Amino acid sequence: MLTTEFEDKIIELLEERPAPAKHSARAAINHIEMAFKIENIDPEMAVFRAICAEEEAATAIIKSLKRLKYPGSKSLNFRSHVHKSAIYPFVCAITRNLAQLKEVIKDPKIVLNEELSPNGETLVRIRYTQFFQDSFNNIEEKWAYPYPPLNFSFKYNGGEYDFANELNQIANESEFDEILKYVKKQANKRNEIIYAHTNGIPTVESMGDFLKHKKSVVFILVIIYLIIDPYKEHQLFVNHSIKALLSMLNLMPDDVLT
Repeated sequence: MLTTEFEDKIIELLEERPAPAKHSARAAINHIEMAFKIENIDPEMAVFRAICAEEEAATAIIKSLKRLKYPGSKSLNFRSHVHKSAIYPFVCAITRNLAQLKEVIKDPKIVLNEELSPNGETLVRIRYTQFFQDSFNNIEEKWAYPYPPLNFSFKYNGGEYDFANELNQIANESEFDEILKYVKKQANKRNEIIYAHTNGIPTVESMGDFLKHKKSVVFILVIIYLIIDPYKEHQLFVNHSIKALLSMLNLMPDDVLT
């Protein structure tokens, strides 16, 4: 599997995180690496390992939320294929929404930065361009590095937004009328690829860009894990996202209702 210098550094950073979540993230990288190695030998198992890679990356996020004791995290089950399969579509829904804020959050980028970290630790940071007006009314562009990266609130019409519109779009694009039905279908793909069907045994005739896509998914989820895990304080947008994710899964425990 070909990796960029940035991806190699992401893999290195996993070693610095505490167990057990980091091992799930490391397993995700191992699965996707092995998927590429066997794609021409055993394409069905390559697909299966790629699916497992996404699940392990999602598991790292869930385990991190639990370690940090985020409200609502107890209701997320890293052994549930549905819960793990829900993470990436939910991230896609957030991305679609934030893309509409390009005038407010301009040119956001994921970067590695130790210079602005309190203890000099290399951290995954979010960088975006912000405009400042000086005393002479000159407009100047500067880079902003929020710390912690996700410690911002997100309101819509004065209330918390649940990304339901974007989630419904994702479901509808795959011809599902509800996002949870779509997620459950995604969660079952791992079974469809390894177990016999009523009409025969599963085969993969063309891999296409499937593995490249899954590699991208895995690194996106691992990066999110690395944006959450280093910070003991509960980041506001993470709190918000957990509540919306639980709503998507039809789960809403008492500790996130207050």
